[in-house]
Amino acid sequence: GYIGIALVFTSFYYMPHRPKTCSSINSLSYLLDALDGHVTRFFFFAALNMVTDRYTTTCLLVFFLFAWSRWSLAFRELIPLDLTSFFAHVCYIRHGWLWAS
Repeated sequence: GYIGIALVFTSFYYMPHRPKTCSSINSLSYLLDALDGHVTRFFFFAALNMVTDRYTTTCLLVFFLFAWSRWSLAFRELIPLDLTSFFAHVCYIRHGWLWAS
């Protein structure tokens, strides 16, 4: 929920100059997400949890893209792969189809 969003923003603040702190906060955020994901989806706005997950993953990949430019192609390719695979998963789970018209 909202605590996870606050932790994500905090970890991004530490990302450029304190990577161990960033990793610790990010790990805590992912752990809380795993614990409260089902509760958040049941009681609150279900899309909030999903959008937060996509946002976090994309921001991490963009940071990695700049931090390790040698691997930038791989990180650039993982962003649309993450977004499209998530979209396909949601369409399949909710509607039972992928690209039907």
